[in-house]
Amino acid sequence: MMSQKISEKSPKQMAEAVLKPLDNAVNRNSKDIFGCVYPDECFVDLKVKIIYDSKQGDIINQYIIFCRVFDEQVRLYGRTEKAVRETIRICKDKNVLTAYLKKEEVPTVMFGVFDKERQLEITHRRMREEARDEGLKEGREEGQKKIALNLYRVGISLENIAQYNEVSVEQIQKWISSEESAPEPLAA
Repeated sequence: MMSQKISEKSPKQMAEAVLKPLDNAVNRNSKDIFGCVYPDECFVDLKVKIIYDSKQGDIINQYIIFCRVFDEQVRLYGRTEKAVRETIRICKDKNVLTAYLKKEEVPTVMFGVFDKERQLEITHRRMREEARDEGLKEGREEGQKKIALNLYRVGISLENIAQYNEVSVEQIQKWISSEESAPEPLAA
């Protein structure tokens, strides 16, 4: 579950935070949007409604409080059952989202989110490890091939090259035949 940390801002600061990027976008794109050549020629009247207020009963405010409590519990206990249970307990004590938190499926849903995140992390870790192992294997093989071709160029026998590289003579022959520009061995 991703949540953004909500800072303590006044409604005016929140409105400014929303309007500044919009103002920049209008200035950059004024010709395309409004047909203005110069940004100073464009004027836009906006009405902004702040849906966050400080009333305890406000559902958005309650959800923000829930997210803050949850973030704090995750910091304390990690993404664990204890973090979920403590979040629910604290929010019930504070009378935050109590109707929602009374439902038995809330912990199950939250654990499901954790499980999906955990599974995604495990999958990504496994994919990175497999890619790293494959890259190492390819790198070792490429190094062995390069050494084998260099040894072949200076006239070392295929059997000795195979022994030095700990691969079969057939593998050495494949590498040599796949190398279009492999020169003939020097006379020993």
